[in-house]
Amino acid sequence: VLLILKYCQKKIGGICGDILGAINEIVEVFILLTVCILGIK
Repeated sequence: VLLILKYCQKKIGGICGDILGAINEIVEVFILLTVCILGIK
C-alpha cells in the first residue's frame, strides 16, 4: 500500500498524495476499530 501511495505522490503531486495518505490512515483506523469491535463480540 505504501509503495502505491509513494508512486501516486510522484505521479499526481503533493496535494493528491496527502489526500491519499489521509484516506489510507482513515482506512487503517477503520479496520482496527472493526477488528476490535468483532473481537469484543
